[in-house]
Amino acid sequence: MVNGQSNPLLRVFLVIYIILTLSCVTLAKPYAFPVPFVPNKNHTEITFKELPGEGSIKIYTIEGEKVIDIPIPQGAGIHTWNVRNASGQDVTSGVYLFRVIGQGQKTTGKLIVVR
Repeated sequence: MVNGQSNPLLRVFLVIYIILTLSCVTLAKPYAFPVPFVPNKNHTEITFKELPGEGSIKIYTIEGEKVIDIPIPQGAGIHTWNVRNASGQDVTSGVYLFRVIGQGQKTTGKLIVVR
């Protein structure tokens, strides 16, 4: 406001600034740790961070066989995997792929398990 009057040009510039600022914001990509996973008393599970609000984490062997499908609770953002397959057995040493799917987002990553 200048001299008691609003400035329409200032409002336009403010709106443009906000739009440009928001368009530059990038969402963080989901990731997992620790990688490689070596189970010990301090590490008993793999943690996934920067997850979408809801969706799923799918774990596959390097050959493409599905190991487990883990639902992501709504609003979680972080979730852990006990490094077991869908039958509840510990997965063996090897390279695994994960796929995070949710809210229009798809991300793929690699996990290494050393037992």
